[in-house]
Amino acid sequence: MENFLPAMTQSEFNEQIINLEDFQDDTVLPQELINLLNKQSFNGTVVEENEENANQIASNLENNSCNVSETSSDSLNCDTNNNLANLKSNTTSVSSLTSGNTNQENETIIHEEENYDQFEDDLKPKSQANSTIKRTHLINLIYELYDLGNQNLDCEKSNEVYKVPNILVESFMEKLPPGKNLKNSILLTWKKRYFKLNSIGELHVFDIDTKNGVLKDKPDEVYNLMGGKAEFDQNRIISLDDGRGNYMVFRSCAGAEESEELFLKWKQEIERQIVDRSESLWIKPNQPITLNQSHVNKDRNVLIIDVGTCSIRAGLFDQEPKLPKIFVPTVCSKDPNQNRLKVGFDAFDFLLGSSAPSTIDLRKSLSSWCLTSSNGQLIFPLKNRNGIDKLNVEVESIESIISYVVENLNINSEDTEILLITSHKLTDRLNTQYLNYLLSGETYSFKSATIINQSLMSLYSYNANIGIIANLGEKIDIIPICNGMPFQNGVTNLAYGGSCMSEFLNFYISRGHVSYVNDIEQFFVRYVKENSCYTAQNYQEELNKYPNDSQKFKLEMVGRANELKKLEFPESARFRAVEGLFNPEIWGLDGQGIHKLIFKAIQSSSMDLRREMARNIYLCGGMSRIPGLKERLEIELKKLFPPTLRVKVNRSEYSYHSAYLGAFKFIQQPEYEKLLITRDEWVQEKTSCLKKWRCI
Repeated sequence: MENFLPAMTQSEFNEQIINLEDFQDDTVLPQELINLLNKQSFNGTVVEENEENANQIASNLENNSCNVSETSSDSLNCDTNNNLANLKSNTTSVSSLTSGNTNQENETIIHEEENYDQFEDDLKPKSQANSTIKRTHLINLIYELYDLGNQNLDCEKSNEVYKVPNILVESFMEKLPPGKNLKNSILLTWKKRYFKLNSIGELHVFDIDTKNGVLKDKPDEVYNLMGGKAEFDQNRIISLDDGRGNYMVFRSCAGAEESEELFLKWKQEIERQIVDRSESLWIKPNQPITLNQSHVNKDRNVLIIDVGTCSIRAGLFDQEPKLPKIFVPTVCSKDPNQNRLKVGFDAFDFLLGSSAPSTIDLRKSLSSWCLTSSNGQLIFPLKNRNGIDKLNVEVESIESIISYVVENLNINSEDTEILLITSHKLTDRLNTQYLNYLLSGETYSFKSATIINQSLMSLYSYNANIGIIANLGEKIDIIPICNGMPFQNGVTNLAYGGSCMSEFLNFYISRGHVSYVNDIEQFFVRYVKENSCYTAQNYQEELNKYPNDSQKFKLEMVGRANELKKLEFPESARFRAVEGLFNPEIWGLDGQGIHKLIFKAIQSSSMDLRREMARNIYLCGGMSRIPGLKERLEIELKKLFPPTLRVKVNRSEYSYHSAYLGAFKFIQQPEYEKLLITRDEWVQEKTSCLKKWRCI
């Protein structure tokens, strides 16, 4: 059945003539509408009522309502209520349908023109005015957010490196001691060393054991040539500057045969390796990891669980990284029948079960229905509540998440190791609770367990051991790391981030008479944020393009969410919501932008590391995928550093899953062996085992 009152423009509204004859005989009108039409005041004048006609309309309404089903009536009432809201918000008046003036069949409504300007936008038709949606539409939208096929991932690209790096050239060479070069050294004391250059740009220098005259097993010095500089002179002397504060001079050994040919070979390979191609070394799905041969572990059976603020990722370790087999929202709901928590999509059973309403009115609080439902309420284990900055961890929910993953992947804990990745640093008390749950044998009996932070795993996904990790998700973490050790005085943990961006964007969406207020409705805002927002390279210039929010942006739902109607909101909201990352005052917060926090993290490191830190800034988390963020961050950082210092911000196309992918590299490292706690260790030593985790 069509709506009783069509949407009208301003000119149509001025000339509209409303009469009972305009309505069909079977039209069902609520009594609230009749009262509104009969009692509307216009310009301070109250139109008199005609009681006979009003009673006749009420009688017809009562008779017609008997022939309308309850479902269609509810749907119509919802539509009519929305139009009533529009009538009230526009503060317009309609002449009484039962006016005593019968000389004219229709009476034209005349409004004062002085009131038009302030309600010009409200008089325009709103495509999203209907706020009633089917529950299946909501579930489809949530599935769309967690569909790995829609992450714009490209698994066809090659890493251009081997599982184990090839040795391109190796030979005995002579080098000057550290700190000496050809210009400032009077006495050149050349030392004989053995050099190896591999296919990932690493130059290894081995010393010779003076006792037996053989090479040492491990290199004394390692230089990363990617992005560095090299000079070659006529005396077959090579000068290397890796761009990270390390400088070395070496030459072919005096009297060596074919020294000219050897020098040309070294020159050719060095020129190839100094080209910055670090992106080819980043961890990517279905691609081999570049490792030292001595570190490769082929037969490990490790369960990887990454519990983030918004998403859960889980899967089994493989020699080639894979996207997670389980990728669901970090949400739980209580199941009173089984006395346990449901996790992920199972937590939304109250939307799909028989007790769920056929439609959901977004203007009513869905959360209030959840609280009174027999299916229990939704629980977000890692979200900040009630404006509290400190993260509150639901231990029972995390344990339920682990059980959910173990059951779905059919894991036998007795012959499996577990690596639990968390978005926050846990206290010793929480670590003890989780290790009891994983190793004690009461619930699970894993071979070993390791609990580690997301930020450190994200650094491994970039195949780096030094740099600044900017984890941009529901909260913001800025962490400087060198050789697996964070600089605590440069660490910044903010309890806000993506949540503030969603609230700001929701404010602009609410101008279209749609406001998403509860937890489930926030999935709509998240969908809009991920599919419409971008970063302005020059905020003021971009703001001048859209004065007074005059231009509107229409977002079309795609994929599984295409059944939902279009959303319309101001174009400027797309970049103004993101600008809060650089200027938190836009979000109503008093703090520093992420560019200043990264600058602070770099300054916290020692002088000899700052140059390398500045060129190794890595983005991860959901907000890192916002278009233009990487380029804008580089622009802002270059304003803070001197022009002679190179600033580089790195973002992988898989930055959304960087912590999970980094775990595949971490498990192959000797550091993993040092940090894991075995089942026997935990039974014998208990909490004293935790001291090995305090360094990270």
